Amino acid sequence: MQLTAMIKVMDLLYQEYLIPMVIFDEEDTPLYPKMNISTSLFNNQTDSKVTLFKKSDYLFATFNIKNINGPTYHFLLGPCGITGTTATTYKMRKEIFYSNIHYAKETLGNFISFLELIYPIMTGDILLQSDITWHDASVPNDPISDTTSFVQNLYERRVKGTTLDAYQMELHYIECIKKKQPEKIKYLLKKLAENREENLSTNEIESLKLKFAALTAILTRISIEQGVPINQAFSLSDTLIQGLASVHSFEAWIEHVQIATNSFIGIQEEATKISQSPLIKKIINHIDDHLYEKVTLDTLASVTNKNKAYLSTQFKKETGLTIHQYIQTKKIEEAKHLLLFTEQQLFEISALLSFASQSHFIKVFKQITGTTPKEYRSKHFNTI
Repeated sequence: MQLTAMIKVMDLLYQEYLIPMVIFDEEDTPLYPKMNISTSLFNNQTDSKVTLFKKSDYLFATFNIKNINGPTYHFLLGPCGITGTTATTYKMRKEIFYSNIHYAKETLGNFISFLELIYPIMTGDILLQSDITWHDASVPNDPISDTTSFVQNLYERRVKGTTLDAYQMELHYIECIKKKQPEKIKYLLKKLAENREENLSTNEIESLKLKFAALTAILTRISIEQGVPINQAFSLSDTLIQGLASVHSFEAWIEHVQIATNSFIGIQEEATKISQSPLIKKIINHIDDHLYEKVTLDTLASVTNKNKAYLSTQFKKETGLTIHQYIQTKKIEEAKHLLLFTEQQLFEISALLSFASQSHFIKVFKQITGTTPKEYRSKHFNTI
């Protein structure tokens, strides 16, 4: 993953969870955020993929991000306060972290769940129990423990029963996404529903939401690898994760997973249909990056340094759509996500997507979808 993409992920997750993250270069110089902090924490790092450790009343984790034909980065997760402790500040050289301002307090289980979320996003790899080593830096000369029972408990569900956490289930699901097999995924979700426990607690629902966020991150990477524009993939990811706020039951969670499945397969299928010629790719990427702005043929001609007539002819030849049709289609797709996953009013969505007016937005929406925005939101809202 490119550094700019990693920084965007870090910002989004920090805003949501308030767990600090720092990325370093190979010389242990902080790249983002730019901070004057000690790199001595990496002294605790082991040969395992991830080193998880406790220092006083704070939790940390470190791991490396290796890029093929690119630099290796060092990643620090923390400081994260521990629920129930009284400490309110953590000082690292000249940097001072304040509780509830710069960092949250979490249980060890929640911290590891967040680690399970961030690790696959950054590395593209799934984290297994054997990949984590625990060290208590609070105890002098404490040896690194090989018996991490607390980690074992978190991973037991991966090898028991049919759950979306189950390692094999994850692999099957991801493979079906790659091969664009919605019917097989529907079957997997049906089996998941048949084997679920009754009356899940609030904490269990929240855990499922966290697992969904991790899964969405993996699907986002897969989509980008299959040619989906980065901004489009992250936009879908953002709206799906935001939609978790309205999920309060297992049934609603299953529906949300199904929506994510259809959405990711949809944007991947669309990407495969689009010509990969550099010119058309540049036009499409510009449109996708500026959906919330007014995009015109004049703008595209300026960006590509090509004649407007030539652009129009080539785009229609390679995509089967006029540039105007493509822009409107993409804006309406974005409008669908806003209708389902936000509480924005029609006039707000119309203005956000730079339509001439609300009435124009409704007209275009109905031309493309066969229904009005209000009807679309009413029909699909209960499935979220």
